[in-house]
Amino acid sequence: TAEGWTRWLVPMSSAGAKSLSLHLSAESLPASAEVWLCAEGFNQGPLRPAPDGELYTPRVTGDRVVLEVLLPASEAARAKLTLVEVFGGFR
Repeated sequence: TAEGWTRWLVPMSSAGAKSLSLHLSAESLPASAEVWLCAEGFNQGPLRPAPDGELYTPRVTGDRVVLEVLLPASEAARAKLTLVEVFGGFR
């Protein structure tokens, strides 16, 4: 962005899912980074990883979400966030 921040947007979907949640591993994410989970009518964040670097997002209703990560542009090249699992609820 023009303000010195980098934005990563990762759309995800699971056809037919009634809900979705994510398991992420923030192996190298600056403390100033913000992780958001966005869906229609729902924005949750900033989410913070646990001390061990694991981050489990809240469950959102629907079959589509967008993972949004905001971090300082100066630290973006060194940042690493891994999508470990996507949990889809089908009941």
